[in-house]
Amino acid sequence: MNEQKSKNKIRLNFIWQLGIEITNMMLPLITSPILSRRLGAESIGLYSYVYSISYYFVIVAVLGMFQYGTREIALVRDNRDRLNQKFSELFFAQVFIGVIVLGAFLFYSIFLSRYPSLFLIELISLVGSSLLLINWLFAGLEEFKLIAIKTMIIRIIGVILIVLLVQTSADLPMYFLIMAAEPLMGALVYIYLARGKVKLVPVDFKASFAHLRGMVLLFVPVLTTYLYSSMDKVMLGKLSTMTELGFYENATKALIAKNLATALSTVLVPRMSNLIGKNNNRKFDELMQKSLDAVLLLTVAFGFGTAAISSVFSVVFWGESFASCGSLILIMSLTIPAYGLTYVINNQFLVPLKKETIYIWATALGVIFNFIFNYIMIPQYAAIGASIATLITQYLVLVIECIAIRKELSIVSCLKRNWIYVLFGFIMIILIKRLDVFINYSILGLLIEVVAGILIFGCLSICYWLISGEKQYLNIFLGAFKKKNM
Repeated sequence: MNEQKSKNKIRLNFIWQLGIEITNMMLPLITSPILSRRLGAESIGLYSYVYSISYYFVIVAVLGMFQYGTREIALVRDNRDRLNQKFSELFFAQVFIGVIVLGAFLFYSIFLSRYPSLFLIELISLVGSSLLLINWLFAGLEEFKLIAIKTMIIRIIGVILIVLLVQTSADLPMYFLIMAAEPLMGALVYIYLARGKVKLVPVDFKASFAHLRGMVLLFVPVLTTYLYSSMDKVMLGKLSTMTELGFYENATKALIAKNLATALSTVLVPRMSNLIGKNNNRKFDELMQKSLDAVLLLTVAFGFGTAAISSVFSVVFWGESFASCGSLILIMSLTIPAYGLTYVINNQFLVPLKKETIYIWATALGVIFNFIFNYIMIPQYAAIGASIATLITQYLVLVIECIAIRKELSIVSCLKRNWIYVLFGFIMIILIKRLDVFINYSILGLLIEVVAGILIFGCLSICYWLISGEKQYLNIFLGAFKKKNM
C-alpha cells in the first residue's frame, strides 16, 4: 500500500511540476507573437542579451542551492528539529552569498555594462531569483502543488501586464520591469507559504558555511551548463547582430519538450535522495531505469514533433519576418532527447549519489566545445551556426557522461530498448514536412500538422506495443482510454 501511495505521489508531483514547466514555456509562446510584432527582433535580442549576462550573476548567487538544498532537505524532512536547523543554515548561507553578488552586480551595471539602466532593472530579478528564493525547501519536502499554483498565478499576471503595458519598442524598459518583478513576487510568496512548515532558528556560522563546499560542487556544473546553453546568445550578440539574436531567442521559446525532462527529474530528485539515505538501492535502480525510458520516449515524441511543425509554427506565431526561425527550431529540437537523458543522469543519478565530479567535467568540456564551435560558426552562419553548435555540444556531453558511468548505469541498454521511437520520430518529421507544401501557413494548417504528427507517432507506437508485447505504456494508454469512456 505504501508503495502504491508513493507511486501516486510521484505521479501527482510530476503532473504539478509539468504544469510549472509548461506554464514557463507556454506563456512566453503566448506573449512572443505580441512582442515580436510590438517590439521587433532587435529589442527582443537586446532583452535576451541583457538577461543572459544578468543570469550569470543569479547562478553565482544561488551557488547550486536548488540542487544541494533539495537533497539536504529531503534527507532530514522526517525530523522537524533537524529540518528547522538545516533550513536555517542553508538560508543564512544563501543570503550571505547573495549580498556579495548583489554588490558585484551593481558595480558591473553602473561601470562596465553597455546598458546600465536595463541592467539596474534586472537587479530586482536578482533579489527574487537568488537572495530570497527558497524553492529548494518545497522541492525537498515534495510540495510541488504549492510551487505549481504559485508559479502559474504569477506568470499569468505577468502575461496580462505585458499585453496591457508593452505596446511599442519604446516600452522595452517596462517589459524588463515586468519580467524582473515576477521572480521577486514569487520569492515573497514562497516565504509566506513557508511559515507553517519551517522556522528560522539560531545557527552556528561554521555549520552554515560548512555547506559551501557541497554548494560549490553543484554550482560548478550548474554554471557550466548555463554557460554552454547561454553562450550562444552572448556570442551572437557579440559576433553577429541583435536581430539574429532575436530570431534565436524566439526559436528557443518553442522548445517546450525540454521541460518534460526537467519536470520529471525535479520531482524525482528528492525521492532518489531519500532512497539513497535509506540504502534502498533496488528501488533507486528501478526508478532510474523507468525514468530514462519515459524521458527518452517523451522527448523524442515532443522534440521531433516540434521539429516537424517548425516552419509553419514560426510563421503562424511570429509572422513572415520570423520565417527563418523555422530552421533554427528544426535544428535545436533535435537536441531535446540528448538534453533529456543528460538532465536525468545529472540530477537523478550523479547528484543523489554525490558523484558531482563527473557532472562538472562533462559540462566543463561542453563549455569548451560550445565556445569553439560558436566561434567558428557564428561569424559565417549567424543564428544557424549557433544552433548547430548547440546540437553538436549537447550530444558530445551526453557521450562523455555515458562513458564515465558505463560501469554503473548503461545508457546503451536504454537506447537499445527505445531506439524504435527515434525511428518513429524521423518518420514523423519526413511525413509532416511533406505536408508543408500542401497546406496554408495558418492556425488551421498548424493544427492539421499537430494532429497529423500525433496520429503518426501514436499509431506507430501503439502498433509496436501490440506486436512487441510492451505492457507498461500500453496499459497507461488503455487505462486513459477506458477512463474517457466511463
